[in-house]
Amino acid sequence: MKQNRVMVTGANGLLGKVLTRRLLENGYEVFGLVREKTDFVDLKNYHEIELNLLSEFNYEKLPNEIDTVVHLAQSPEFKNFPNSANNIFTVNTLSTLKLLDYARQTDVKKFIYASSGAVYEGNNELITEHSKLIEIGNSNFYAVTKLASEYLIGTYKNLINTTILRFFFIYGPGQDSQMLFPALATRIRDGVPITLNGPEGIRINPIHVIDAAKRVHEFIESEKPGTFNISGHQSVTIKEICDLMASELKLMPKYEETEMTRNFETKIELDTVIHQDVEFDLIEGIRDMLNGGAR
Repeated sequence: MKQNRVMVTGANGLLGKVLTRRLLENGYEVFGLVREKTDFVDLKNYHEIELNLLSEFNYEKLPNEIDTVVHLAQSPEFKNFPNSANNIFTVNTLSTLKLLDYARQTDVKKFIYASSGAVYEGNNELITEHSKLIEIGNSNFYAVTKLASEYLIGTYKNLINTTILRFFFIYGPGQDSQMLFPALATRIRDGVPITLNGPEGIRINPIHVIDAAKRVHEFIESEKPGTFNISGHQSVTIKEICDLMASELKLMPKYEETEMTRNFETKIELDTVIHQDVEFDLIEGIRDMLNGGAR
């Protein structure tokens, strides 16, 4: 199912940039919604639309004919709760409702939403799409806003073809310094101890941004609705990640241990992914991140 006109929110973010370039290279026409105009892509089939999701939603700025909406945008203040609660909710949740309404009114064929593995309840079991979700009273405000968007999307599933992608630990060159991989690299460079939950730290399945963009592209071209976990194929601990980074940086990492609290390892179900090929294994991905994308 080739859908040629795609609108990407957060088009100049980590995943948005890579996805936009990939779509353009594959013949799509892309409308990129950005908070501030940057023109990071100068191609005839790319149209950058400046629309701050915190301000009044201006439907007139949006194109009338779109095949697919890919909603990647999220609040950069996601860690600043409660001071930025309104900012986080407006960008992460209220904007989803407004985009769903826009999609309904303009007969958009497919709506893809970038959610997070944080919506799952913490435990030490492998996470699948059927694992228990966080409940009322959970203190992770970011995760609550993501799950709220998922529930909103569910109410539109009979009106629009909807897909929810729960991403687990995307990383890559140029990532925001608050995120896990660059934060770990900074601590190693600065000689600051890295806190591990248990002897090795939590176990995760990180995915390089190029492979994450491939997954999104696959769902754009498919008719497969539903909710899917998107992660890498390698299961590693935080300590293993840091040891690989430290080896590349030729430095000695420092660690401090706390009690093990939860696990973020997800299980990839063979019937919920379209392709199994990946471009980056973990060591190649870490090398790419640390070298700024110069493999």
